[in-house]
Amino acid sequence: MASAVVPPLGIRALVVLAAATWIVAVAGAAAFPWAFPVLVLVIVLPLVLAIPHLDRTTLVPLLAGGLLTLAVAGAVALGNDDGGLIADIEDEAEIVVVTLGLVVFGALIAVTIRRSNAAHRQVADAAIRLGGQVAESRRRLVQTADAERARLERDLHDGAQQQLVALGIDLRRIAGKAGRGDDVSADLAATVGALDDAIAEVRALAHGIYPPLLEVRGLPDALTAAARRSANEVEVHVGDVGRFARDIEAALYFCAVEALANSDKHAPGTTVQLSLARSDGDVVLRVADHGTFAGGDEGRGVTNMRDRVEALDGAFAFGGGSHGTTMVASIPIGVDP
Repeated sequence: MASAVVPPLGIRALVVLAAATWIVAVAGAAAFPWAFPVLVLVIVLPLVLAIPHLDRTTLVPLLAGGLLTLAVAGAVALGNDDGGLIADIEDEAEIVVVTLGLVVFGALIAVTIRRSNAAHRQVADAAIRLGGQVAESRRRLVQTADAERARLERDLHDGAQQQLVALGIDLRRIAGKAGRGDDVSADLAATVGALDDAIAEVRALAHGIYPPLLEVRGLPDALTAAARRSANEVEVHVGDVGRFARDIEAALYFCAVEALANSDKHAPGTTVQLSLARSDGDVVLRVADHGTFAGGDEGRGVTNMRDRVEALDGAFAFGGGSHGTTMVASIPIGVDP
């Protein structure tokens, strides 16, 4: 948001303001009853201030207090008529004073309503923008999931599935040779090798879905292993942060893998800093290198990282300058023990 919205007034502050204003209004009705039309606006002003900030349960007593004050001030003004604690003034002067008072307080109320409406519009616009961002993020996540499913289907069909079909054909051929009494030892050895290749490909696909090391050992070991696979030297600082929910661990792991891949591509030969720590109820992942980030539009990899983190109500930052590029992903996990 471009500017901050002033937080709503507290209930106690509104009650104190209303009480003080109404006491002044009743005293004013006793002092100069001829100014009662102006005092009506004085009594109404706290209600105008209160309406945007209070719910119905709290607002009803305040409205009742305003009506009671109007009745009391009106009775005092009518009872004094042209008397009062302050001597009456000429009718022409009364008209001028009352008119000016009405204009001033009317303008004050109008400004108050306008500012309140502007603040509410600002909040509504921010909510609309946030809703649009969330919807766009979810749309991208769905598209990414669909694309990933299509990729897995294609990889399985073109790779492991074809290998397994070929293995089935080979095994039937070997069974036929064995039935005829032929030597099948060489064929079996080749088939076992092909089977090992198929198993390795299936494992690679499974690792792309959810790494077994992450499933079994958690983020510290999985991040350390990912760092070892990087082409750059990676200094890992993760410590014993414990385990988190599966989706949190997956989001942070794949963000780290993507960030390390970016470093390999855009900052080859540099030392990368990778850290993971708990901080104020969040788990924070940070990957920094000495590569240059020119800014502008984010690539698909950065967008995917952002979507993973923001889908878990986290905060994501990626950027830098001529001295290095940093990715920070922070996801809430609750209050630290």
